[in-house]
Amino acid sequence: MNKLNLDNIIDLTVKNNGGTFNLHNIDISTTTGYVVAIKGFEKIVAIDNFNKSAISEYIEENLPVFLQYPEAHLGTWVHEGNVYLDISKVYQNENIAISIAKQQGEIAIFNLEKLESVYL
Repeated sequence: MNKLNLDNIIDLTVKNNGGTFNLHNIDISTTTGYVVAIKGFEKIVAIDNFNKSAISEYIEENLPVFLQYPEAHLGTWVHEGNVYLDISKVYQNENIAISIAKQQGEIAIFNLEKLESVYL
C-alpha cells in the first residue's frame, strides 16, 4: 500500500459527503462503477471525531482485509452528523452490484459516475 494522504480522504469526504478510496492507489479516488459495502465492516464516527486518527484506526483494524483483497476500497459516507466508514467493492456492472448488495441485505448501492444512491 502507498503512503496514505489522510488529509485528502478527510477533505474529499467532507466536500462530497463521502468517497471511495483505493488504498493501493491512493493518488486517485475511484470515480466509475457501482459501490457495494461489504457486510460486517461498518464503523460510525461522529463527524466532529472524523480525523486522521479515526481513519488510521479503522484501516489498522481491517488491514488484513485491505491487504488480502486489493479490490477492497475504503468507503466513507456522511449522514446525519456521522461519517460511516466501511470496506467496499466497486463493480463495473450495475446488475452484478445490485445482486450482490441484495444478497448482503443492503438497501442501496452507489453510482460513482452520477454520484447518487441506487435504492434496491
